[in-house]
Amino acid sequence: IEAVTRLLEEKEKDLELTARIGKELLTANGRLEARVTALEGELRSARDLVTQLRHEISSKSDLLQVLTDDTEEGSPTEEQEAPTAIALKRRTGALERENRALREEAARLAAGADSAELAERQLLRDIAAQLSSANSEASVLSLELAEERQRWVDLQYQLDTTNARLAASERNLQQLTTEHEHTLRILEITKDNQNALASELADTKERYAEVAALLAE
Repeated sequence: IEAVTRLLEEKEKDLELTARIGKELLTANGRLEARVTALEGELRSARDLVTQLRHEISSKSDLLQVLTDDTEEGSPTEEQEAPTAIALKRRTGALERENRALREEAARLAAGADSAELAERQLLRDIAAQLSSANSEASVLSLELAEERQRWVDLQYQLDTTNARLAASERNLQQLTTEHEHTLRILEITKDNQNALASELADTKERYAEVAALLAE
């Protein structure tokens, strides 16, 4: 019984440990969900920024195309072309550089958004796996604990039955002992009576012999 009780206590401790681990996992899950929510917000912001950058790239490209078309139209004189062409080339170069920078930034943000989305999915898979493992372990421990409790109940029933039989046997033994002592007392009284009767019979025989002798004289 003591071994079963210790085993039951160990199983209960294991179950408490599993429950504590489950609570810790739920707490960690809450933090991870908050992190996921933050990452989703960052992802939405990044996507919005990518959309904005793409719009700016499109606008810059349209403006660059318009400027290019303007330079190709007409044939201005050299006096008119020199300052205008220089300013236009500078403006065109600046727009091209800005356009390239915007494209690179958009590509970087898109890659970051994809990486964040992949990290989010992996994080959710890890959380689900951890919770599934904890739930499985808790279910196994609960089943083992229920089985140990049932064994303990069965052993307790057997112990109670054995104790009841032992108590009945002790009562029967006590009753038999009392009856035996009573019988011994009766036997002792009977022996005393028998001895008294034998002594009385001997006395009677002696008196009878004396009387017979007197009568014979």
